[in-house]
Amino acid sequence: MFNQIDEYNSQLFEQCPVGLVLCRIDGTLISINPAYAAILGRTVSETLNLNYGQITPENYAIADQVTLENLEQTGRYGPYEKELIHKDGYLVPVRISGQMIEKDGEQLIWSSVEDISDLRRVQQERQHTEQILKQSEARYRSLVTATAQIVWVSTPDGIYFELGSWIAYTGQSLAEAENGGWIDAVHPDDRAYTEKVWSAAVANQRMYQIEYRIRGNDGNYRYFWVWGVPILEEDGNVREWIGTCTDIHDRKLSETEKQYLEARYRSLVTATSQMVWITTSEGMQKADMSGWRAYTGQTVAEADGWGWIDAVHPDDRPHTAEVWSAAVANESLYEVEYRVRGKDGSYRYFFVCGVPVLEEDGSIREWVGTCTDVHDRRLAEKTLQQSEERFRSLVTASSQIVWLTTHEGLAVSCEMSTWLAYTGQSADEIEGLGWLDPIHPDDRARTAQAWSNAVANQSLFQTEYQLRGKDGSYRHFFVCGTPILEADGSVREWIGTCTDIHDRKQAEAENQRLQERYRSLVTATSQIIWGATPEGLAISREMLTWMDYTGQSEAEVEGWGWLDQIHPDDRASSTEAWNAAVANRGIYQTEYRLRSKDGAYRYFSVCGTPVLEEDGSIREWIGACSDIHDRKLAEAENQRLLDMLNHSSDAIIVRDMSDKISHWNQGAERLYGWTREEVKDKCIQTFIKKTFPKPKQEIIAELLEQGNWEGEVEHLTHEGKLITVQSRWTLQRDISGQPCAVLEINTDITARKQVEIALRQLNQDLEARVIERTAALQNTLAEAQGLNAILDNLADGLLVADTTGQITHFNPAFLAMYGLTASALNGHYRELSLSGLAELIAQTQSHPGEVFSAEVALTKERIGQAVATAIFKKTADQEPAACFGSALLIRDVTAEKEIDKMKTDFISTVSHELRTPLTSVLGFASIIKEKLETDVFPILPTEDRKLQKTIKRVGDNLNIIVSEAERLTSLINDVLDIAKMEAGKVEWQMQPLASS
Repeated sequence: MFNQIDEYNSQLFEQCPVGLVLCRIDGTLISINPAYAAILGRTVSETLNLNYGQITPENYAIADQVTLENLEQTGRYGPYEKELIHKDGYLVPVRISGQMIEKDGEQLIWSSVEDISDLRRVQQERQHTEQILKQSEARYRSLVTATAQIVWVSTPDGIYFELGSWIAYTGQSLAEAENGGWIDAVHPDDRAYTEKVWSAAVANQRMYQIEYRIRGNDGNYRYFWVWGVPILEEDGNVREWIGTCTDIHDRKLSETEKQYLEARYRSLVTATSQMVWITTSEGMQKADMSGWRAYTGQTVAEADGWGWIDAVHPDDRPHTAEVWSAAVANESLYEVEYRVRGKDGSYRYFFVCGVPVLEEDGSIREWVGTCTDVHDRRLAEKTLQQSEERFRSLVTASSQIVWLTTHEGLAVSCEMSTWLAYTGQSADEIEGLGWLDPIHPDDRARTAQAWSNAVANQSLFQTEYQLRGKDGSYRHFFVCGTPILEADGSVREWIGTCTDIHDRKQAEAENQRLQERYRSLVTATSQIIWGATPEGLAISREMLTWMDYTGQSEAEVEGWGWLDQIHPDDRASSTEAWNAAVANRGIYQTEYRLRSKDGAYRYFSVCGTPVLEEDGSIREWIGACSDIHDRKLAEAENQRLLDMLNHSSDAIIVRDMSDKISHWNQGAERLYGWTREEVKDKCIQTFIKKTFPKPKQEIIAELLEQGNWEGEVEHLTHEGKLITVQSRWTLQRDISGQPCAVLEINTDITARKQVEIALRQLNQDLEARVIERTAALQNTLAEAQGLNAILDNLADGLLVADTTGQITHFNPAFLAMYGLTASALNGHYRELSLSGLAELIAQTQSHPGEVFSAEVALTKERIGQAVATAIFKKTADQEPAACFGSALLIRDVTAEKEIDKMKTDFISTVSHELRTPLTSVLGFASIIKEKLETDVFPILPTEDRKLQKTIKRVGDNLNIIVSEAERLTSLINDVLDIAKMEAGKVEWQMQPLASS
C-alpha cells in the first residue's frame, strides 16, 4: 500500500504543471520536476547542475537573504513574486511559495514555482489601455469645458431634446424651442432654406452644414456657422444628432470691410500717377514696387534691399541715403528730391515722401511712400529765369507746363520744351495747332473754341482739359494763358501754363465718396455713432443712430440732453471723463449703461476722438458706443465661478510656468496656513516644500506631453506639519497653443493614509499569527508528510483516482472549492455529483496520453479551470508505461474572469463614449481647414510675408489637430477590436487571395 502511494506521489511530482523544487539552504538543487526546468528553458539534468544563485538575478540577493532568514524563523515563506534567469538570458516572472522540512537530519526547502508571464503581460496591457483612455477622457473634458459655441443634441428624427446653450443665447423657453420651435429664433429670411437643409440632412443621415442668423435674447441678429453630425449605432441607425453653432458675425463684418479696403487700395495704386513703394520697418524693400520697376526698368532682384538706389543719379545718392537712414532711425517723415533714371536712360527729378505706418504699441510696422515727378516743374523754374516778363506772367498763371505761342495763337516749338517733355510730341508735331492732338477727344473741340475766342478777343484764356502724357495716360490740367502786349497794346505773344489738378480732381471725387461712405457706415454699423462740437455739446444731425436707439428727439439730444439717457448712477463719472477729454483734447473713453427706447439699460463701451484742423484746433468730436452688455454679464459669471472655486474645500492653486502663484483660494489658505496676500505673485517653492513620488523632471515632462498629471505628494505646511495630498495638475495653454500656467488641485488625504498604514500593519500582524500557528501545526507532521505537505498546501484543488475510479487523494483546497467534507470523498469519483469532473477523469482513462481541460462550476457561484491527466507507473526500459490512475487539478479563476469582463466592458463603454466627441472634433477641424483654404487664404495678400507665415502656422496647427484626432480615433477603434476579439464577436470572412 505504501509503495503504491509513493508511486502516486512520484507521478504527481513528475506530472504537476506547477514547478516543484527541493534544495538545500545554500541553494544546491536536489530534486526538480520537468515543469520547473521548463520555466528556465532547460532539461531536468541541465538544471540540476546549476546552483540556485546561478538562476537568480543579482538584484534579488538582499531580498533572498531576508526571505531565508524569515524561513529559518517561521518554517515557510510566500507566496511572493520575483524573476528567474531563462536559458536564453531573459528574465521570467514567477510566484514562489515554500516551506522548511527536515530529512535525514538535514534542513531542506520545498518550493512551488509558478510562471506568471501571461498574467504580467495582461496587467501591463490593461495599465497601458487604462492610461490611454484616461488621457483621451481628460482631453474630451477639457474640450467640452473650453468651447464657447452653442451645443445642441437632437433625436434621430430631428426633434431636439438638449438645447441648454441655445436657450441661454436666444432667450427661448424649453417649450418654445422644442418640436421645431427653435426655428422662430432664426432670421425670417433664412428660415425656409434652413428647414430645407436640416430636413435633407435628417432624411439622408448626412452631415449638416449651414450659415444663418440667430436672434439673441437682446433681439439682435448675429451670423452663426452651424454644423451637425449623426451619431450612428453599430447597425448603422442614427442614435442621435450632435452639433454646434459658432458665432461668425464679427468675421463676416471684418471680411466685408477688408475686401472693401483692399479693393480701394488696389484702385488707388493703379489710378495714381505717382510711384508707390513699401519697405520694412528697417527700411528694406518689402513688396514688389511695380510702379518703380515700370519706370526704371529694374527687376525685383535688382531693386531688392538697397538696390533701388542704383537708379538714383550718382550725384544724389549720398544725400538720399543720408536722409533715408535718418528718417528710419528717427521714425520721422521722409522727404527728399532726387533724379531717377528711367528705363530709357534719361534722368528726371522726383519729389519723394514716405511716412511710417505704426502698430498699436507705437512701433513701426512698415513704410509707405510715393515718388512724384517734378521734373517739369524744375524745368519750368529754369525757363522762368529767362525773362522777367515771362516770370510775372507765369506767376499770374501759376504754371507747371509752360507754353508759348505767336500772337495768332500758333505754337512755337522751341518755347514749349516742357510741353514736349510731358506729351512726348516732336517739334514738328506741335507746330501750329498740333498741340491739340494730346488733348482728350472729349475736350478737344471745347478747348479749340475757347482758345479761338481768347485770341480773337485778346482776353485771358482759362479752361480745364485732360492731357495725354508720353506714357499714354490722361491727367486733368487747369490751363491759363495770358497775352503779352506791346507798348501799342497789340499782342506780341501768348504765354501760359498747364497746372496738373489730377490729384485734386481725384481728391474731390474721393472726398465725395468718403462722405457717402461715412453716411452709409453710420447707417449700417451696429455701433451708435455720435458727434459733438469742440466744446463737447451734442450735434443732433450727427447722432441719428443715438436717437434711433434711445428714442430721443433732436431737441432732446441737443447740448447736454444726451446725458438723460445714461443711467443715473453713471452720469457723474461719464460727465467727469467727458469734461477731462474736452479740456485736454485727448481720447474720451468710458463705460456706462444706456437706456434704449424700450426702457431697458445695457452696458456700452464709449470712445470719442477729436477731429483737428490744420492749425491743431478741434473742429469737432466723433465717437462710437459699442454694446458690451454680453461681455459684462460674462465677466460677472466668470467672477461667480472664481468665487465658487475660492470656497472649495480643496486647495486650488494657479501658477505660471515659472511657478509664480497667480491664484490661491480659501481652501489653500486653510490647508497650508498662508494667506492669499502673502503668496500672490511669489514662487510656490518659497512656501511649500514638496516630496514627489518620482523625480520632478519626469513629472514636468509627463505634464507637458499629456497635459495633466496626478499623484500623491508630501507637503510641509506653515506650521511645519507634514501632510499627504492627492495632487492633480492640469496644463493651461494660451491662444497660440503654448503652455502658460498650471492648475493644481490638492486634496488632503493624510488621515486616509494613516488609516491605510494602520490597516496594513494589522493585516501583517494577522498574517504573522496565521503563519506561526500554521507552522506550529505542520512542524509536527513535516517528517512524515514529505511531498503530501506541499500538495496539501497548494492553492489549487487536487483530486487523484486510481484506474478503478476509487478516490485515493485530495487536498483541502479541493474540499473548500466544492464545500465538501473528507468523508464525502471516501468512494468512487462517479458518486460525486460535481458537474464536469466525472467526464474529465473518464477522458483521461480512455485517452491516457493526453491532457484535458474544462471550465467547471464551483460552490458559491464561482468558476474553476480544471486540468486532468493520466498517471503512469515507472517500468523497465523495455516495457511500456502502465497507467495506474488519474490526477485532476482545479484553479479558482473567478477573479480573473470578473477582471477580464470588467476590462472588456470598460474598454467598450469608454471607447464608444470617446468616439462621439472625437467625431465632432475631427469634423469641426476639417470644416475649419476647408473654409480657410477655400474662402479665407485665397483672398489674403500674398506679398505680406508676416501674414503668410501666420497662414502657414494656422494650416500646420489644423493639420496637427486633424491628424491627432484621426490617430486617436484609429486607436479607439483598435481597442474596440480587441474587446470584440476577447468577447468572441469578431466575424471572419474568408476569400481567395492570389499569391502574386
